[in-house]
Amino acid sequence: MTSSPPKPHLSETVPGRILAVDDDPSVRRFVHHLLTKAGHHVDQAEGVDEAVALFGRQDYDVALVDLDMPGRTGLDLLDEIRTGEIDVVPILLTGTSDVGAAVSGMKRGAFEYLPKPADPVTLRWTVARAVGMAHTRRRERVLESVVAEWGATFDACPDLMLVLNPDAQVVRANAGVVVRTGLSAAKLAGLRVEDAFPGILGDKVHELLSRVRDGETVPAVKQLDVPTGRHFLLSVSPIPATAGFIVIARDVSELASARQLQARLYRQLLTAQEDERSRIARELHDGIAQTLVSLAMGLGFAADATQPADGQTRLRELSQTANETLVEIRRMVQGLHPLVLDDLGLVAALKRLAETVTKSHGVRAELVVTAAPAERLPRGLEAALYRITQEALANVAKHASAKTVDVTLEVSGDAINLSIADDGCGFDPTASLHTAGGMGLSGLRERAERFGGTCRIDSHLGAGTTVTVEIPYAESSR
Repeated sequence: MTSSPPKPHLSETVPGRILAVDDDPSVRRFVHHLLTKAGHHVDQAEGVDEAVALFGRQDYDVALVDLDMPGRTGLDLLDEIRTGEIDVVPILLTGTSDVGAAVSGMKRGAFEYLPKPADPVTLRWTVARAVGMAHTRRRERVLESVVAEWGATFDACPDLMLVLNPDAQVVRANAGVVVRTGLSAAKLAGLRVEDAFPGILGDKVHELLSRVRDGETVPAVKQLDVPTGRHFLLSVSPIPATAGFIVIARDVSELASARQLQARLYRQLLTAQEDERSRIARELHDGIAQTLVSLAMGLGFAADATQPADGQTRLRELSQTANETLVEIRRMVQGLHPLVLDDLGLVAALKRLAETVTKSHGVRAELVVTAAPAERLPRGLEAALYRITQEALANVAKHASAKTVDVTLEVSGDAINLSIADDGCGFDPTASLHTAGGMGLSGLRERAERFGGTCRIDSHLGAGTTVTVEIPYAESSR
């Protein structure tokens, strides 16, 4: 005769949620009183249909099911639990000596069956075991879900990832490693890390692994994989629970390229700044500084003039020179930053540009605003649109031999459209056009692209040129 497992002490039982299903109210009251005193929460159902309805509204750990109920029996409820995949541990209570029915109940998933009237100690002990089983099953399902989720994340990770045992042999490899090595996960299992990552990459991982084994905290290390020319960020970390390791190799080649591009652009920016400073210094030295010297000398001559008429003539000449110098200073300031843009806004600044082209170059320039912005655009965006128009008009004045040029501005709900169209000689847009001291066509595109926009140049020899700029913009998102 086999011995029964030791019955737990009452203080060791874990509270559970119990459903007592019996057509006899006295049995339900007995179960409710006994198990409530043991710390459980007990609900009652008179029959199968009521029990199924309660299962749909509430989770239970254990169901105490009477085998012999009128109509649908306890076996019917066991079938409902099994087919409906109801998460509950059923215990069968029977007042008959029909062993066949009890065996049938066990086959249908009953955890245990007890005779009625049930012994209070045995009932409490059996319920405690069933509650423990219910909690254990739920913990196992949660653990399985976590493991499955971790596995899916592990396989979907774009990094190359290996799980190693204490002997540095592959236990699991993710899809990235499978793709890189061309070996299946099954063939990778059991390989040493040097074989899974052959070459200098594997040698570096082996070195990091040795340092981690010695108890060193090793930061991630950047390593070039010579055969592929790719840069990887390697890290090796211990897994205390298994005494194994996890190896992660992240491809950072694009990041390295982006940093190189950033460094190159920064150097270009510094060069452009120095070029602009040199230009301003030359203009100040060769133009304004020389003019101021001339003014100072002229004022001295006027002061020393013996005849009033000579002094008056000299002063008029100096006044004209001063006015010319003022015009030159304003031109330089306008070149550095258009003050009219700050004072009056984009539309007024573009209108001033068109008027300047008409007066200075004899090209009839007109501004057409089909839809003006409801409010001021961001300062940087206004400056970019102004500079694009300024450079395009400068190209027209210098190269197009045009009679007219139309500047059209439209600010719609989700985009800014700007076009500069002339009736000049046109050119081959595939050739690079760079004006002296200007940005050229590539510069127009770069300004538009900084704001996520596009710049298209349409031109044909003898048919004029149209520069079309479109920049996405939503006024509500400012």
